[in-house]
Amino acid sequence: MKLNFWAFLYLSLMIITIQSCVLDNNTLTPTSQFTITFEKGPLAGQNIELISNNSSYDLQFYTQKLSTKISAQPLEEKSQNSLAQSSSINWAWLGDEVEGNFKASFFSDPNVNNSGDIELAYKNNDYITCSIPKNASITINSYGNIGETVDGELNFIGVIDYNYNMVNKREPTMVTVKFSIVRGPDSN
Repeated sequence: MKLNFWAFLYLSLMIITIQSCVLDNNTLTPTSQFTITFEKGPLAGQNIELISNNSSYDLQFYTQKLSTKISAQPLEEKSQNSLAQSSSINWAWLGDEVEGNFKASFFSDPNVNNSGDIELAYKNNDYITCSIPKNASITINSYGNIGETVDGELNFIGVIDYNYNMVNKREPTMVTVKFSIVRGPDSN
């Protein structure tokens, strides 16, 4: 009789565990995702996987300017969260809401030489920053509707500044940012 009780208890716990792992897709909040790879620097060659839970305004299309603006903050690391709340990534590009190849530009003034920044500020005061240059290459693989994702890749050569594990340095590097960003409401 004891064996049946333990078997029943085990089976009941397994059912409860399985039910708690099943997610209702209608209640999930979409999350923007970024994977950043630096060719040089303290995390050279590693994929830095980031998410933004402030997804409703991470990406907005501006109808009058025919421009898309990315502004994601705060960023969190997927595997651990040693990033400070000030960590962010931002850039923009001119063009309609379609797939294709684009060039990065600064949202407020397309004539500025930088189109945005990557700023990874760590809770232990380490940091990695890199300006995104004007005309950085952007490939958009899919441009979803509001509430869906815009998926693509940003590639450029920039200068990385960092203070990481007591090493302070500035050097040129190739940067790749793969992204799947939740599209927020359009703006004027």
